[in-house]
Amino acid sequence: MNSKSVDSHKVLMHDWWFYLLVSAFGTVIYDNKPSMLYRQHNNNVVGGSNSILGKLKSKWTSFKRHTGKDLLHKQASEFDRIYGSRLTGLKKEQLELFLASRTSFIDRLHYARKSKLYRQSKAESLLFKFFILIGFI
Repeated sequence: MNSKSVDSHKVLMHDWWFYLLVSAFGTVIYDNKPSMLYRQHNNNVVGGSNSILGKLKSKWTSFKRHTGKDLLHKQASEFDRIYGSRLTGLKKEQLELFLASRTSFIDRLHYARKSKLYRQSKAESLLFKFFILIGFI
């Protein structure tokens, strides 16, 4: 059995996992121009809203559904288990800061200040850091 295979129960979403891989070992390029169609399902809880409030509500619903607090750390731990030894410099430091952020308020504050992590909007980035500070993530 391959000891380095991914435990799918520790992965939030497959596209997020691939984004982690590309961020760690490649280059992420943002393109404003849509290049593929996306079919939104009625029961799909991620995406689909155009309003800021609607987007934040959708993210919150998805996060709660996936028990985000635990799953984000499980995913980060799984990523560290498989790829941590191949990370260097800032990327290794950022992963270690995130993994340590659960231990105390001081560690969460340290992570919120030192984190290079950002979300798709400033509002989402601030919300994410707020969730870290209050121990929700």
